[in-house]
Amino acid sequence: MVTCESGHVVGFDSRQLSQPLFTLQATENGKACTSASFSPHFGSMLATVGGDNLCKVWYISATKNGVLSPSLVS
Repeated sequence: MVTCESGHVVGFDSRQLSQPLFTLQATENGKACTSASFSPHFGSMLATVGGDNLCKVWYISATKNGVLSPSLVS
């Protein structure tokens, strides 16, 4: 997983780096995403923190065709 100065978070499978598994916009107004971490208890929950001074929780779910789809929880 990579956090970017643009506020994006991009998730990869280390066995196939050519195509990201998911991409999400973690921050508002182009502020950097400074940290992202998956929950050790619920592997589909992701927390992000950024230059917009907000902590956001995301649910990363798989669609029927196997594509991962992030959605903002809070």
